[in-house]
Amino acid sequence: MGRTGIGRRLRRTLRSCLGFPSGLFYLGLCLVGWDILDAQSWVQHGVQDSIRVEGRFLRSETSLGTPTPYLLVVEYPLSQEVFFPDSNYHFHPFEWEGQQNMHSVLEQGRIRDSVIYELSSFETEVLQGLRIPVFLRNPTQLRDTLRIWSQPDSIRISGLLSLGGQEDLKTSMTYWETEKLFNFLYMGLGIGVGIFLLGLGIILAWKPLKRKIGLRRLKSRFDKFQQEFSREFQLMQENPQRVQHVESLLFLVKNYWETLENIPYSSMSTQEIAQKICPSGRGDSSENFLVQAFRNLDAHIYGSISSGGILKEIRLLEDRTVEKYLRQKKFMLGDKASS
Repeated sequence: MGRTGIGRRLRRTLRSCLGFPSGLFYLGLCLVGWDILDAQSWVQHGVQDSIRVEGRFLRSETSLGTPTPYLLVVEYPLSQEVFFPDSNYHFHPFEWEGQQNMHSVLEQGRIRDSVIYELSSFETEVLQGLRIPVFLRNPTQLRDTLRIWSQPDSIRISGLLSLGGQEDLKTSMTYWETEKLFNFLYMGLGIGVGIFLLGLGIILAWKPLKRKIGLRRLKSRFDKFQQEFSREFQLMQENPQRVQHVESLLFLVKNYWETLENIPYSSMSTQEIAQKICPSGRGDSSENFLVQAFRNLDAHIYGSISSGGILKEIRLLEDRTVEKYLRQKKFMLGDKASS
């Protein structure tokens, strides 16, 4: 029975199936059978025999990972349509690296197409084979293709290590000292982190540290003032007629006040000091006593006039100096009391 008879028989079967409830099921079976018969008829008519496929490596030897050229040549009739594999095809045991399509050649109604593939392998077999198909489209069913394979070809992989049997292996316990490499990256990171932490610590501790240094300096200056003041006061008591000791005591007081308040007391006259202590000319009793003490000491030094209470005036200046020191110390400790 030819193809035409088979088609008529299938059409009659299809028309008879549509009258039953399960007609759709039989319809699918009929369509599948039609496709199978059509493909068989396509092969039986000698379409495959008219295609010639040749594939071979252009080298006899290669190494692992090295791209190797593989030539695939196809000759087919002008009426056929042939497709070559591309990068989506699995070229096991090789991997696709690229390809070069050559120009088609037409001779006596036949087309000659060729492609050079660049293939690489990472398998460890010494001899590796490959064959590649081309795809022929069914002229009657465009969604069908037929694979036509090339003959197998192989290539030798060079540079592989050859391991002997287990008896050739020997255990060596000899210690080989290797050079110790210094990790400069970690060293740089460590230095950077150390500098950052050091800077952060200085920023956080700067204010308390500055205050501690200032208090120590304040205490050191006050201790020095007390030592010099006590020495001059003792000399004044031993020689009450010498005004140089009174003058030295007055200079020590003015100079220390100047370091505390940053006011040039040592170069100011008694009148200027009085205006500084009592700007309006009026003050409380303690300020008036302090101004009078400066005037009495001036009278004793420059006029050789005995005030009769010179020791009292000296003690008043000493007490006021201690008050100024304690006030400055509280201010540096953060006390908000006004000076």
